Amino acid sequence: MRPADVLTVSYQPRSFTVLGATGRNDEIKFEARGITLAQALGRIGGLRDDRANPGGIFVFRLEDAATMVTVLPGADLAGVTDGDGKVPVIYRADLRDPATFFAAQHFAIRDRDIVYVTNAPVADLQKFVNIIGAAIYPVVTVQAAGL
Repeated sequence: MRPADVLTVSYQPRSFTVLGATGRNDEIKFEARGITLAQALGRIGGLRDDRANPGGIFVFRLEDAATMVTVLPGADLAGVTDGDGKVPVIYRADLRDPATFFAAQHFAIRDRDIVYVTNAPVADLQKFVNIIGAAIYPVVTVQAAGL
């Protein structure tokens, strides 16, 4: 750098999107130094106790095809590679296994990742029961009132 040089610094925010049975569904911005899966789950308010399946945490990411060839030698990625040389990859975390909590502290979330938490099987049953209950309750109330 020399006197009178102009230095332009550009800020490009990084973010990931979270969907599913979490404390909130949102696009979450994070700092350039990065964020781990454990930190990301903390920022979104964790998993919903009444809905989430702790065995169904997924991270959807586009990885470089060159990287995936070294990870999966011999894999034919020609049919799944996009125009930018990226391959869609899905990572799964099972928080029912305590060792996963340690791994989540080291798994880096990257810009434009999608974190998806699935519903527990009982959550779908609960939704169905709530719908049936909402339909039957007015009838039961009217009959109990003797109308």
